[in-house]
Amino acid sequence: KEMALMSELYKKHYFTINHGDYYRLISPYEAQPVTVSRITAWEFVSKDKNKALFSMVQMDNVNDGGDLYVKLKGLDPDKKYKLHMYYENRHDKIKPFTPWIEDKDFGEYTGEILMKCGLHLNIFRGDNMAALIEIDAI
Repeated sequence: KEMALMSELYKKHYFTINHGDYYRLISPYEAQPVTVSRITAWEFVSKDKNKALFSMVQMDNVNDGGDLYVKLKGLDPDKKYKLHMYYENRHDKIKPFTPWIEDKDFGEYTGEILMKCGLHLNIFRGDNMAALIEIDAI
């Protein structure tokens, strides 16, 4: 199920990934504060700035690391964007300790807010957690 979803997402965002602008937002190999020391994040933005795809992986859990804000790049500050997130859910009461992909709407924000204030990501509690956020102009 997860592989089929990821394949569909790649097909959906093929043009943005292969012909858009790429931004490395956080590198785990550069000096970072403790809260982001083992996180990597990147973003693809379409040339017309109507679509973007944000990906993040937390390689190791940071105990009491606090919430994380990631500032995006390349968006149009005057456009409003709708965000939809796909993430691993490892904390379900029905199937505990079984990771699978869930998705949810993640809100609507202006490009200016996303680039100056950043995305508030507080769902990551565990090793090798990942999220993919679709960003579409509305």
